[in-house]
Amino acid sequence: MRGKKLIAAAAIAVVVLGWIYFTYAHWFGSTGNSRESLLKALPPDASAVIYVDVAELRQGAILKNLAGWSAGATVDPEYKQFVTETGFDYEKDLNRLGITIQNIGAASRYFALADGKFDRKKIEGYLRKNGSSETKNGREVFHLTASVQGRAVSAAFLSDERIAFTDEADLNAEIESGRREAGHAEWMERFARLAGSPTFALIRQDAAIAAILSAQAPGGIRSPQLMQLLDQLLWVSIAGKPDGPRE
Repeated sequence: MRGKKLIAAAAIAVVVLGWIYFTYAHWFGSTGNSRESLLKALPPDASAVIYVDVAELRQGAILKNLAGWSAGATVDPEYKQFVTETGFDYEKDLNRLGITIQNIGAASRYFALADGKFDRKKIEGYLRKNGSSETKNGREVFHLTASVQGRAVSAAFLSDERIAFTDEADLNAEIESGRREAGHAEWMERFARLAGSPTFALIRQDAAIAAILSAQAPGGIRSPQLMQLLDQLLWVSIAGKPDGPRE
């Protein structure tokens, strides 16, 4: 009898622990397509990060007003064709967007993650039709030549609700960089401080920027104190949050 009670108690304990685990994972864990998971998946060697929670902004008056103002605007033919073939319209289907910008000398490169409602089959068909593709590390990567500045763009689905794209040469390398733990801590700490902002830009500066600003000071005035202060401003954040409709 005692053995049966122990087995029953152990079974109850397993059920309770399982319930606690799944409750924690559901309510407090990082979901596959959450704000936190998107930001953590961005490469940590960025010079700047831009984040926009389109789904949250869509609930406010700003995007509704913009939609009203642009209602009579002419839609770009290429974008209209894209919407027709893929079924994706950023105005209603894009949920959140995270972009990193990396300065390499005088040039800059970007990597972006977008969460939304995608018809993956249609979008992949469109990408194959308008570009080339290759399979690397079990992932199909699409290559396109963008119309702007003729820069090549690579794109790949990370899940049915998340797509990555970049103008870097190796998209997989950027994705893997975002998966590594190293370098994320300082970014995530500052992302947490901006948790209440649906849109923000976070810029990581270096001493070279301060030197440029000092060298180009108005009237040729140079201040060692100013340069020292600029050197200390390694992080600059700009955040925005709708304050509700105003009359």
